[in-house]
Amino acid sequence: MTQLVLFSLPVIAGLFIESKDKDLSSNTKHILQTMSFYSILFFLAVNASFDFSKPLSKGYLITDKAISTEEKMDSDGYSEITNYQFKTIPKEKMNPVPFWKQISAAEHADIYPKADRYNPSKVFLNIQNKKYEILARKFKIIRDKNNDGYLRLYYLKEYTKPDVINVSRKTYNQFGKGDYLDIETYSGLFGLEWTYNHWKHNH
Repeated sequence: MTQLVLFSLPVIAGLFIESKDKDLSSNTKHILQTMSFYSILFFLAVNASFDFSKPLSKGYLITDKAISTEEKMDSDGYSEITNYQFKTIPKEKMNPVPFWKQISAAEHADIYPKADRYNPSKVFLNIQNKKYEILARKFKIIRDKNNDGYLRLYYLKEYTKPDVINVSRKTYNQFGKGDYLDIETYSGLFGLEWTYNHWKHNH
């Protein structure tokens, strides 16, 4: 609600100023419209500067970095934009505990290992919509009058899909794989949430 009121004020002010067309000079109207726009920036600055609330903090590990480009078209024609990106995972999911999983070949014929298309040396298993990296494997033959097949034993580690965040070129050059990002979220003096990023080198 606060956000709606905040960003509606300049529009309302602009309409009010236009309605006073006969009473105000064009220079005065321009000044008032500019002031109404900068009132948003002032409001946001006060919202953050005088916010003494305790932030919610969440830490991330940078697992990789990449540069991508994309083309955009505007009134001036095509332009190329460079995106600087970090791949991150939450700290609490950095070191998942590996475990052995027994899978019957007869009962789970649809579950089978798949190599990563970008890193063929890593092989994964999908079980109930979750992805696991295979660290080791064993096979056990089963032979009796009611069953004839084999069991597959996999030593698995849960895989967490990284989140991709865009950063500035300066931040991209200063930090990289193995470094950390802590994102602090504040409630804001007027209820407008804002965040602060702490970048940390892995020493």
